[in-house]
Amino acid sequence: MSCLSRRALLASALVAPGLAHAQGTPVRIIVPFAPGGATDVAARLLAPAFGEALGRPVLVENRGGGGSLIGAEAAAAAAPDGGTIGFFTVTTAVLETARGGILREGCGFDKCDVAVVTNIASGDHLGIGEIDTPEQIAWVKGAIVAAVRPGGAAVLNAADPLVVEMKKWCDGQVVYFARDPSAPVLVEHLAAGGLA
Repeated sequence: MSCLSRRALLASALVAPGLAHAQGTPVRIIVPFAPGGATDVAARLLAPAFGEALGRPVLVENRGGGGSLIGAEAAAAAAPDGGTIGFFTVTTAVLETARGGILREGCGFDKCDVAVVTNIASGDHLGIGEIDTPEQIAWVKGAIVAAVRPGGAAVLNAADPLVVEMKKWCDGQVVYFARDPSAPVLVEHLAAGGLA
């Protein structure tokens, strides 16, 4: 089961516990906004994972208008049979951008408010797209740090020297973390007024 499938299964257990009772019938996700907006896109991205996790077809139905009131009323008026999910405003999206995906497809976004880089693994994805060293992997992963908007932040592992070097690509603030609170980069950063 993929990571997205596990997340969809967990989400379905949390937001729609009655869905398991109506096997075979489609699940409706009511989005109270017009097609094409952030909430609609998020619902359409999650719909296949919900379907896989529930073993049922999932349909996204846009019911925009009235400042989302029309869709909210449609979701509230749905039969309590577990066949309808009201999918409301999405203000935050978290995208995991792995180095293999960046090499194959790119980042999937142009700018972000926050980027997190936890580590540079030394073995996997080497030899893909002429990336042969951990330093080159760091350059690839640094693409998300370079995408941080001014006013945003890059959250970087202070214990990994290749990750620490990514600060040079960040147009926003750098926030360090480390398991060891006495990590030299972390201590120096905090002493200079930085965040951790």
